[in-house]
Amino acid sequence: MASLSCAIAGVAEDAFSVDIDERLSVGHLKEAIKKEKMFRFPANEMRLFLAKQDGNWMNGEGVVAVKLEKAAGGAVPVLVDGHGNRYDFVKMDPTRWIKNSKYFGANFQPGKGQIHVLVVIDWENLSVENTQERTY
Repeated sequence: MASLSCAIAGVAEDAFSVDIDERLSVGHLKEAIKKEKMFRFPANEMRLFLAKQDGNWMNGEGVVAVKLEKAAGGAVPVLVDGHGNRYDFVKMDPTRWIKNSKYFGANFQPGKGQIHVLVVIDWENLSVENTQERTY
């Protein structure tokens, strides 16, 4: 079982944990996040990204600095540091396993204060029947 700290991109104060069997796929993680946050739209409306900057897991302060940028296929998280350096994030493929070496690996151990998954919801482009009141 993996315990992953997740945050809505740009909103660190609402970080939450999801416990999931690491043998399951990222698609299952999306479903677990939907259930945890009680979202009323399909899980496929969310996109997940690894919350890593320079190979290190982000903390809450880093998550707050993340901005969403419009791109083909929907919003993507980006971070620009004080020196103007841009950081992009690795999008998680819903068909890959949680324990995939590109994501968390077989020996993943979470640390205190770490955020592991950025959840991106393109609120402006949710289909009408899938929208809910935005609370972020």
